[in-house]
Amino acid sequence: MMKRLTAYVSGSIQKVGYRARVVQIANALSLTGLIENLADGRARIIAEGSDDKLKWFEEAIEIKNTLIKVSSIKKTYSDASVELSSFY
Repeated sequence: MMKRLTAYVSGSIQKVGYRARVVQIANALSLTGLIENLADGRARIIAEGSDDKLKWFEEAIEIKNTLIKVSSIKKTYSDASVELSSFY
């Protein structure tokens, strides 16, 4: 069954390659969706796929390295809309 994850990510995530990394992870898992920066410094991620793949994705986007430091992720799940054909 397909699900939709909507996540609001906070931390040091803008201008450090976070969006590109999330797109790579999503494409590797064959998810569809998008990521966008918000004016308040957070990023919004919408990802659709199977439960298993979304659980992997959820863990993988909590990146903490030299440049990227995710401090929190607020997540909600809903039914997939299947309106997105790729991840960008």
